Amino acid sequence: MLGSHTIMKPLALVIAAGALAAAGAVPAGAATPAASSNGCASLVSNSNGAAKIKNICNYQIHASVDVPGWFNDPTCIPINAGSSRNIYWNAGDGRADTAYEC
Repeated sequence: MLGSHTIMKPLALVIAAGALAAAGAVPAGAATPAASSNGCASLVSNSNGAAKIKNICNYQIHASVDVPGWFNDPTCIPINAGSSRNIYWNAGDGRADTAYEC
């Protein structure tokens, strides 16, 4: 279940992004977002207390992860275009279920 911080994109934006991808207008090196993505933040690896977030866009973002049962998720971290960064929290609190921009 996604937290209340999840940003819902208008359907038109999602359709437009799909049309751009189908037309080959996706920037070189950009990955198709997986189910564990929100915006430009993609959860690429995950374990208890740690995750790797990849920025799949061509500009810097700030991102975090949704850890089920947490009132406050780990602090947002900056991630440069096309780069990945690790984010950490108490391993006893479990695994993240999605990455998101903040």
